[in-house]
Amino acid sequence: MAEQVIEPRMQQDFVEILATQALSGMDPIS
Repeated sequence: MAEQVIEPRMQQDFVEILATQALSGMDPIS
């Protein structure tokens, strides 16, 4: 059940990363 708690946090971090990359114009870090 831990995944359900981790997913939203990871999604938020992922969104922040995408937003930062979009603003910085940098390639996505995979």
